[in-house]
Amino acid sequence: MKKKAGLFTIFTAILAIIIITLIAATNQSSIANDPAQSTTPEPTQPQKPHSATAREKNKDAISISHHYKENGWIIWITASAPDGTPIELPDTTNYTSHALSLDHTTAYLVDNRHDLYMIDKNGFEKIADTVSTADISSTGNILIYHRNDSLYLYNKSEKSSLEIASGLSSHTIYTISPDGRSIAYRAQDGCHRYIDGVEEDEPIKDIYPMAISDNDKYFYYCKADSDEFYVIKDNQVPQKLGLIEDVAYYLNKDCSQMIYGSENKTWFYNKGEMILLANQYFNGLILPETIEKKEWYITVYNPNYDTSVRVLDLNAFGQTLCSLGGSLSESGGLYYLAENMEVIEIAPDYEEVIFSEDGNSVLYSCDGELYRINDLSSYEEPILVEP
Repeated sequence: MKKKAGLFTIFTAILAIIIITLIAATNQSSIANDPAQSTTPEPTQPQKPHSATAREKNKDAISISHHYKENGWIIWITASAPDGTPIELPDTTNYTSHALSLDHTTAYLVDNRHDLYMIDKNGFEKIADTVSTADISSTGNILIYHRNDSLYLYNKSEKSSLEIASGLSSHTIYTISPDGRSIAYRAQDGCHRYIDGVEEDEPIKDIYPMAISDNDKYFYYCKADSDEFYVIKDNQVPQKLGLIEDVAYYLNKDCSQMIYGSENKTWFYNKGEMILLANQYFNGLILPETIEKKEWYITVYNPNYDTSVRVLDLNAFGQTLCSLGGSLSESGGLYYLAENMEVIEIAPDYEEVIFSEDGNSVLYSCDGELYRINDLSSYEEPILVEP
């Protein structure tokens, strides 16, 4: 998403300081108003996090940091266990690709020798050599990888690889479902879809797979000879969703919902229904770091587009921020998506947005002023923060 320059650096520093102050003040205020909290707090029922903010981090989640060398494209990786202890990695410094599972418990690495590794909190394991590309399921239990002219699935629990296709080109496009049991890949005779190793129907010709849900309930794809993209639900007639553009495409956790832009409008696909959210250009969602993301890039007919699909750790969309309006070269305004997907304008223009640590509250700058939204789960008018 595009951001304005100007006061960006200053506001970022100010916002960070204010967030720390507000959090501290809130904690102190709650203790002062309830003296019992300073001694023995009463047990309370934990509040259910709303869809787009507070998330409890997986206790087995690892951290991956990548670092760019001076030439800009060679990277090296460092990894840490949940307690911050460094994880031993293979004896190589350069990696061509890597990605974390959606729950951040597992990652794959392909190094410059084309060796494929899987890592978790216990360390690393070499899976295969001469690997060109790979991907990982959202659960982290299944790897899909392209080796020589074949496509393989690696099962972490069973510690075994299974060849699922051969005779493929080195540029084969494929995607994997969140649970890793459904896959789609493009071959010379069309796009194949499998569930648990059993092929679904006949190959679909002249398409690129975008995303596939568990049990192949939702299959998203774009045409190979145009910018059109579609979804097939429950193996029914394909439904056209729009045209691929230079924006991100956001899917919820089970791939039943998508928020996207098409032809300068913002759309919401919800389990078979297309809903027009706004007659404005879609710049993207604005998300706190508490929302985990799994991202990959789409192959489309138009080579000028830098387009990606992002699966978010959300059961449903709503109660979050987005940017609408503007254009490819101009930033848009700040908007709130309510739980029922109603679009509420917050500010026609803004410089920066910073979330609190739990992702529930927000500070943003607009026209030299600072504003606060206290709780994204029950949206109220922003409050001007006095100097």
